[in-house]
Amino acid sequence: MSKNPRKFREPVRLIVSVEAKTVNAIDDLMKAGSNRGHHNRSEFVRLAIEREPMMISTYLYARDLMVLLGSYARA
Repeated sequence: MSKNPRKFREPVRLIVSVEAKTVNAIDDLMKAGSNRGHHNRSEFVRLAIEREPMMISTYLYARDLMVLLGSYARA
């Protein structure tokens, strides 16, 4: 996961549209003084986008593991 967006080797600009309530929720999280130290929306969203594939792969791994363990239990 990248740490400094200014040091990307091949940066790609991504423009997204989201609901106003999503933006308000992000602003509320940032104002709450979370210990993650987000200071702007774009950094918050960039980190969320970078984390999503990791979360999905973890979920898929856990699901496959449960299926595998379930098949052993039935055998």
